[in-house]
Amino acid sequence: MRLLEQRETNWSSLAPYLDTICLPIYQYQMNQKELKLEEASLIEYITEELEKRLIGRMLLLPACSFIGQDEKLITHTILSMDKGLVHSGFHYRFLVILEQTCEIGNIDSSFHVLQVKKDVDKDIELERLYEKILTVWQSV
Repeated sequence: MRLLEQRETNWSSLAPYLDTICLPIYQYQMNQKELKLEEASLIEYITEELEKRLIGRMLLLPACSFIGQDEKLITHTILSMDKGLVHSGFHYRFLVILEQTCEIGNIDSSFHVLQVKKDVDKDIELERLYEKILTVWQSV
């Protein structure tokens, strides 16, 4: 289920079944009007496919995107989103981000972090992350 496709009228009937929220974060680069969107495309693919597999239980948020490689900005964005979602009512909160984006282990947040490896076949990576979500669900 995707946030931007929801209407307030049917949200109240669907919300009780959703316990998981997914936030994709990626960077892209723009130089002389030339876009580099490889990371964005990979993260979007992974999160859209996860949402399809977990429909009815996961709410996919719109991606948080940024230009450049400012690790402080990325960290601030993650912490800000975490603070805004901590009281959202969703028991499980997943952050999907490219593995090399920042030192995610140093960020103290309530997100379960799914780090995407870009040098692995995207469908194999999708399966690995899907299994990680199921493991988190089963661990409670």
